[in-house]
Amino acid sequence: MKILLTALTTLIVITPFNTPPGDDVFITGDFMNCNWRPDCIKLNRVRENQFKVDLPLEEGTKFKITRGSWAQEVANSWGALLPNLEFSHRRGNEPIFVDIRNWKDQGSLKVTGNIQVVKNFYSPELGNIRDLHIRLPENYKNSDKSYPVIYMHDGQNVFDPKTSTFGTDWSVDEVLSRLENEGKVREAIVVGIFHKERHREYNDEDLGELYGKFIVETLKPLIDKNLRTLPDRDHTFLMGSSYGSAISVSLAFRHPEVFGKVAGLSFNASFFKDMLFRLSDRLPMTSTELYLDHGTRGGDQKFGRHFQRFKKHLFARGLAQGQITYRVFKDTNHTEADWARRVHIPLKFLLRLKAQ
Repeated sequence: MKILLTALTTLIVITPFNTPPGDDVFITGDFMNCNWRPDCIKLNRVRENQFKVDLPLEEGTKFKITRGSWAQEVANSWGALLPNLEFSHRRGNEPIFVDIRNWKDQGSLKVTGNIQVVKNFYSPELGNIRDLHIRLPENYKNSDKSYPVIYMHDGQNVFDPKTSTFGTDWSVDEVLSRLENEGKVREAIVVGIFHKERHREYNDEDLGELYGKFIVETLKPLIDKNLRTLPDRDHTFLMGSSYGSAISVSLAFRHPEVFGKVAGLSFNASFFKDMLFRLSDRLPMTSTELYLDHGTRGGDQKFGRHFQRFKKHLFARGLAQGQITYRVFKDTNHTEADWARRVHIPLKFLLRLKAQ
């Protein structure tokens, strides 16, 4: 793996969701008298999952990133060690970003907790089948409680790196279990809905309306019948990213009586050639609460200006300012790893404790 070197030699390391809070991050190699000592040069913490250092490194310099020991060096999603990273020159003076997916001591990213797999679930609205991954709270079998439900799009990417499109999942199972155990959110059921024709199902002007009817008229009634849910709108939520954020907002307009809150990560209001603008003009203003965010790198870097257009449009149509929560995550990209790093924030939005 090669990392491009800028004239300023500014390195920004973005750590994964499973980085222990408070741990430091180091760079090492055969330079600046490091001699591959794992805790050679400590990076400066910029924000929760970002660390920075400026170094006079030459082209071809090899390096590794650790948390202070070789037992805590970077790894891939399966816990396997990565080859040395390498600097190489490029034009411009932008920072070099190193996106870390995992650490050696954290082991393989895998499905954790009580995940039920439903194969070949039929949609009469769309005339096709798809799999579901359903996450139940840890104490589900030992209690008689009923729970809120989050319906998540791109269900193959939600819990399991083996089914995830790019080998990295959102890690909602690990993150939500931690939040529940820490008493920061209400316990919840999460239904991960696999997509079939993603580009069409998440576009309201194509198959999106039928996809929404599938969730509302087929999937949700069966979930409510077979699991202990709180079926009212105040306890029924949607979450998705990228195109999944677009269909989440679409369904907030089409079914505000069903979904009390929706969360859209890496939200681009211009998806499908401004489809959401046209939809919001055709339907009454939604009463659903909206959480929308995006990063500033890669595919997300132009989303901000589209959000500002959309927000102005919605406010002109009557959306209350308190209905929308908007976050920008500096130096983050358009990937499952980036969404895993911040998924605790929309989860807290959806599953807010009454006392908060």
